[in-house]
Amino acid sequence: MLGARCSVLGARLALPLTPADVGLPGPLQPPSCGADLPWQHTATIAAIAHLTRSDLMLPHTRTSDDAAQIRAADALLEPLRRWPSAKPTSLPNAPRTGRLGTAQVESIETLTAAFRDADNRHGGVLSRRAVVAQMSEINDLLATASYTEATGRRLFRAVADLGSVASWMSFDAGAHVSAQRLFVTAVHAASEGGDRQLGAHILQCMARQMSHLGHVEDALELIALAQYGARRHVSPGTRAVLAALHSRFSASAATWRRASGRPRKPKTPSPASVPVTSRRTPRSSMRRNCRPRSASPTRSLPSRPPVTSAPAAPSSL
Repeated sequence: MLGARCSVLGARLALPLTPADVGLPGPLQPPSCGADLPWQHTATIAAIAHLTRSDLMLPHTRTSDDAAQIRAADALLEPLRRWPSAKPTSLPNAPRTGRLGTAQVESIETLTAAFRDADNRHGGVLSRRAVVAQMSEINDLLATASYTEATGRRLFRAVADLGSVASWMSFDAGAHVSAQRLFVTAVHAASEGGDRQLGAHILQCMARQMSHLGHVEDALELIALAQYGARRHVSPGTRAVLAALHSRFSASAATWRRASGRPRKPKTPSPASVPVTSRRTPRSSMRRNCRPRSASPTRSLPSRPPVTSAPAAPSSL
C-alpha cells in the first residue's frame, strides 16, 4: 500500500519517491544527509537522491531564515576531518540499464559550466531548482547506468562540481541548511571521484558560508582542512587562495576573541542575530571566487575554465 501511494505521488511529481520522502513510515528510512555521512559511494548516491528530491518538493522563499539550524563546531568538523584519509570505494561492475560514456559526461561538465556562468552573472536564486533537478538526474545515472571505472570516477566529479554550484545557489537564496548539506555531499562525491582539488574548493566554499554566518573559527578550520587534505594535489592558484582565506579568517578569529574575551567558538546565531545581508544575495566577488580552480598540469579537467592567476580574496563578506 505504501509503495502504491509513493508510486502515484512520484508519477505526478515526475520524481521517484520512498515512504520516507513523503513522511510515511516504512522500511526505507531517509539516509544520513549531514556531516556524519559515511565515506562510501552508495551512501553518497543515496544522500544526494534524498536531498535533491526533498529540495524540489519543499517550498523556499527568500524570507525564510534557517541559519540557526546549520551544523557548526564539532558536529560539522569532526566527520569532515576524515576527508584527508578517505579513499574512493569500489564501483559496481555488474551490467546495468544503459551505457554511459565519455561524451555524456562531457555534456554534463559543459552544462555545469553554463550554470556556473549564469550564477556569476545573474545570481542563483532563479535557476537554483533547475540545477538541483539536473543534479538529481545525473545522480540517477550513477545509481542505474553502466560505466567503466574511469567514467564512473569522472561522473562523481561532475556530480560534485554541479553540487558546488547548487550549494552556492542555495546559499545565495538564503537556504543555508540545504546549502550546507549539499556542500557536504559534494565533498563526498569529489572524494569518490578521487579529486582532492575539487574537494578543497568545496571546503573553502563551506568556509565562506560559515564565516558569513559568524562562525569564523569553524571557517578557519575548514580552510586548514582543505590545505592539509589537498596539499599534494592543488594548483598554485588554489594554494594562494586558500592561504589568503586562512590569513583573513585568522585575523577575524583573533578579533572576535579579543572582543569576546573568551577563547571559544561562537554559538550558532539566532535568526535575529543574523544580519539581513546574510540571507540575501552574496556579493558577486564571493561567487566569482568560489569557482573551481584549474587542475595541476598532470590532471586535466577540461570543463573547468583555466585560471592564469589567483584572484585576490574579497575584502569582506
